[in-house]
Amino acid sequence: MITIKHNRKMPVREYKPKFEWPIPSAPVAPPAPEVKVAPKIISEKGNALIKQVMDEYGVTREQLFSSSRVKPIITARRHLMSLMHDNLNWNAQRIAHFMGVDRTTVSHHIGLRRSSVVKYGSFKMP
Repeated sequence: MITIKHNRKMPVREYKPKFEWPIPSAPVAPPAPEVKVAPKIISEKGNALIKQVMDEYGVTREQLFSSSRVKPIITARRHLMSLMHDNLNWNAQRIAHFMGVDRTTVSHHIGLRRSSVVKYGSFKMP
């Protein structure tokens, strides 16, 4: 048998915050300035390839060398990588260094990887 000693409720304590509002916010660092690096100028043949892709797809040089993931820009970039591989005989590492992307990305775009959806040579010009 259980005996109850008292039937009193515990007194409700008033809530007191441990700090005062508003909390001083941490200083916010200013945003880093955008650094735009112009792509390197290569041979006349290379510049002609870049110009050809820019005219064909209607993209600017900045868009072509940006990190944008918009479909028309990706397609233009992929075509440029393929043209550099075919016409300039550049390997994936050299194209990647020039374009500012990873080597495996270039291998994927030009179809050198086994798991690539794009078949090797699918962008070859007639």
